[in-house]
Order: sequence, then C-alpha cells, then structure tokens
Amino acid sequence: MAKAEIKNAKIELVTPNGTWQTSDGSKTFYKFEVSFDNGDVGEYSSIHREQNKFEVGTTVDYEYYAGKFPKIKPVYAKPNVPYGKPSASFGKSDDVQVKIVRQSMLKASVDFWAIDPKLKPSIEDVLKTAERFVQFVDGNDAVQFSKEFTTPSAQPEATPKDLDEDNLPF
Repeated sequence: MAKAEIKNAKIELVTPNGTWQTSDGSKTFYKFEVSFDNGDVGEYSSIHREQNKFEVGTTVDYEYYAGKFPKIKPVYAKPNVPYGKPSASFGKSDDVQVKIVRQSMLKASVDFWAIDPKLKPSIEDVLKTAERFVQFVDGNDAVQFSKEFTTPSAQPEATPKDLDEDNLPF
C-alpha cells in the first residue's frame, strides 16, 4: 500500500459500494466510496453496515492512500505521551497517585471517627488518623495501634428484653 498522506477536507458524498470478507471468512467489511470537496475520492472499509466515521457535510482529518484504487481511513486522536515516559499514558503520575491515596485515607479517617457518634475528634485527630492510614497503605509495617483499639470491648449480648421497639440498636 502507498504511503499515507494526512489530509483535511469536507465530505461531499458517501456511497455504499459492496462488501468483502477476510480470507478466513470470519469478518465481513462494508465498503464505502467517500468523495471530498478537494477532489479526493477513496474507499473506506467498515465493520459496521451503517458507518459513522465519514458523514456528508462534515470536515474531517483522514489518511489518504493514493494509487490505482485509493483508500481512506479516519485519523484517530492519539493520546499525548510525554517523551521518555510512555508508561505515563497507562497510569497516573506518582504525584497524582499520592494525592488520590491521601484523599481516600482522609475520607476513611472521617468514616472511622464517625463510627461512634459519642466521639468528638478534633481536626488534628482526623488528620493524624488519616496519616496512619496512608502509612499503612504505603506498606509501613511499623504502624501500631493502641491495645484499646485492637482489643474488642466486652459488651454483653443483647437480650430480647433489650430489643423492644423503643430501644432498637439501629
């Protein structure tokens, strides 16, 4: 196939022009003849009977492959990949990841302190707890919890007498 040339033009006409199948017969492609206002005419193949990449009246970027049977393809937006850091396109930067963890652990700390409505933590208490959670997520095995926190409190089992309608646990 000839080398592609990236062009931009307005679509004047799109005409269905038959089908073709892959050599193993597993896929059917629908052919369309696409005409542009700059005089280019080419064939576009789509896996969809009703293609939506080239619509009459729109101005588009397209790849044009000249030759005896010219072909066209849509130009897809490529993600911005910083040079030297192709992996950045697949994940977030370290700074963003840190912010996400800190935000999540702040929310977890607020939820933690909200478990018991009798507790009235200060902002400092909530932030210290969030920082402990961040350290835990970061793999800091030195994070220790107090004995009171890790030892379940001994509370008597509720009896049916305790669970009357006015004294439900929820």
